Amino acid sequence: MLKNKIDQYESLINEFEATNVLVVGDLILDQYIYGDINRISPEAPVPVVNISSKIFNLGGAANVASNIRSLQGGVYLAGVIGDDFYTGTFKSILASNKIDSSMIITDQSRKTAIKTRVIARNQHVARIDEEDTFSLDQELSKQLEETVLQKINDGSTGAIIFSDYNKGTLTDSLLASIIKRAKSKNIPMFADIKHQRLPVYRNIDVIKPNLKEASEMSSVNIQNDSDVEKAGKIIQEKIGCKTVVITRGDQGISIIPDSDKMITIPAIPQNVFDVTGAGDTVISTFTLAIANKASLYEAGTLANIAAYIAVGKLGTSAVSLQGILSYLKDRC
Repeated sequence: MLKNKIDQYESLINEFEATNVLVVGDLILDQYIYGDINRISPEAPVPVVNISSKIFNLGGAANVASNIRSLQGGVYLAGVIGDDFYTGTFKSILASNKIDSSMIITDQSRKTAIKTRVIARNQHVARIDEEDTFSLDQELSKQLEETVLQKINDGSTGAIIFSDYNKGTLTDSLLASIIKRAKSKNIPMFADIKHQRLPVYRNIDVIKPNLKEASEMSSVNIQNDSDVEKAGKIIQEKIGCKTVVITRGDQGISIIPDSDKMITIPAIPQNVFDVTGAGDTVISTFTLAIANKASLYEAGTLANIAAYIAVGKLGTSAVSLQGILSYLKDRC
């Protein structure tokens, strides 16, 4: 019986490669500076970090796209970056991950968003953000809208993910236009958002807040499972979505359907090294599973396994299809 279940999951995730996901949202470049601390600065009571290495990873909507590719799905990435020192680095990493950058627009007035994390002895010492968060001007927003609608119209998109880090890319007018067009084409829409502009996401299919975000969106002080379900139902009512997926850290993932009781997938015990990007991993895996006709339970289970793998790594990273398959074969 157990082998049949594993075979069922394996068959499901092997279908991921036939699905093209359009990811639209805020593009971020994650920089990691690794080093060691041996003394405190004589200039101020702060540690002195001797740098040993620096690496760049994709963040924000770009990390969602990276996860889709790592799970063998096809991906189109749309968003805006600055025209600066980091532009070439960003596009080079996209190319190395086989992510097409043709739908990415350059904004002369905007910085490429950089989040720099300083890490010493596997501990975060500091995070430094360089970014602009103002909304796209009307001309750029219209340009991005036309680019995205053209991709929706060509019939190649199997699902859409809005990755909204509240950095100004996803304007109200842009979202309204994309949602209306995708709805007319019966393309399922998924969203991971970091703000309270819930009404602009009306009529999407799935929204994925974490526990804190769900509490803020619903105005529910979440203390237990009943509160989680209540918060999910309130969010559903506000935007008319079919499903709310709430990531709950060490309490797992709760899925609140619009016409059934809450499903909770318990977290897999894990030594957590870094939660950075884990939400991106969850929305990517869940989307690919649902787009391939998985049940909510199956999609949640696969997303939970992917999250388990992601938080066991230091830094933003994409979870591979092989990593999920190995877990299923070794642990189930």
